[in-house]
Amino acid sequence: MNLRIILPIAAFFAAPLLSSAQPAYSPAPSAPPQVTAIEWFIDNDPGFGNGTPLSHTSAPDIASLTAAIPLTSISHGIHHIFIRSKDASGSWSLTAAGTFENLHPAYTPNSPAPPPITQLEIFFDNDPGFGNGTKQTVTAATDISNLTLTLGIDTLSKGPHQLFIRTPGSLTASAGFANDVPLPLTWLYAKGEIIDGQSHLSWATAEEHNTKNFEIEHSQDGHVYTTIGATPAAGNSAQPKDYAWIHTTPATGANYYRIKQVDLDNKFTYSSIIPLLYNPTLTQTTAVPNPFSSILTVVLATPADRSMLTIYNTAGVPLVKTRLPDGTRQQNLDLSALPAGVYFLQLQSGAHQETLRLVKKHL
Repeated sequence: MNLRIILPIAAFFAAPLLSSAQPAYSPAPSAPPQVTAIEWFIDNDPGFGNGTPLSHTSAPDIASLTAAIPLTSISHGIHHIFIRSKDASGSWSLTAAGTFENLHPAYTPNSPAPPPITQLEIFFDNDPGFGNGTKQTVTAATDISNLTLTLGIDTLSKGPHQLFIRTPGSLTASAGFANDVPLPLTWLYAKGEIIDGQSHLSWATAEEHNTKNFEIEHSQDGHVYTTIGATPAAGNSAQPKDYAWIHTTPATGANYYRIKQVDLDNKFTYSSIIPLLYNPTLTQTTAVPNPFSSILTVVLATPADRSMLTIYNTAGVPLVKTRLPDGTRQQNLDLSALPAGVYFLQLQSGAHQETLRLVKKHL
């Protein structure tokens, strides 16, 4: 990877002061000295003459000089570049300086493929330590996002538990569940979208037993929720039921919703989180939250049109790829199976392409 620079150089000349004895037109100033050497360095000054030289033709004006600075040996992150020149008299002067971020390209040709995953370890509630969980052999693959497992829970006590699944070196997934506790209903889905500046929420149940109502809860940070509305539940039903609710005043920025189902005994369960981003002045594709932990919401500045969304790791390997329905403005992605680290999201819509840098947080 190279950093291409164009040197902006301004020359200043001081003309002698005019006196009453001088003619109205002073003699032309002497020509500026020739630039005989140029060197560059990044972050730390190695001393005059010890920087990396730039080849050039000796001239007094180097304003149009261009150069490619190699960055392959420079670490990721923010850096400062300095360029200085020396004139024919041997005097050095700082010519240009700038700040840049070295990300390294998201697409690296001939990058080695990640090793396939052949084994998982599973544990409930308490971490027994790396390598001490229950081993689960799986078909060798680099992508296990669609893996299905059947786990025995007969030895677990009744009540709530937490399941953890780990691949070598990283936590891959976790989920909470209740062992043998009857639920008042079965959720089919919970989703939402921004339409005309309002949050349109919808959810459905497969069946309900002794349900009383649904409470709609809202949060701007995904942690602290407040109840903003409620709607009656079916009570008892063996048929699928659809529900809808509109939040007319979403906050500008991130909005998180969840549906709380309350039964006749005041026991309750929650739907999955519904993240929505409301930005009436959005001009480019964005993703929230970033950094993220599991669910990532991608919001398009314009409706999808033959749009393909792909998630790459830093080695340029595609990990997630999905075609967006034409006309959609928002897509929720479950990336809980990805290990913590840096990723790149690419949105391709015809000839238009956007790339976003993502960070997955440690759980």
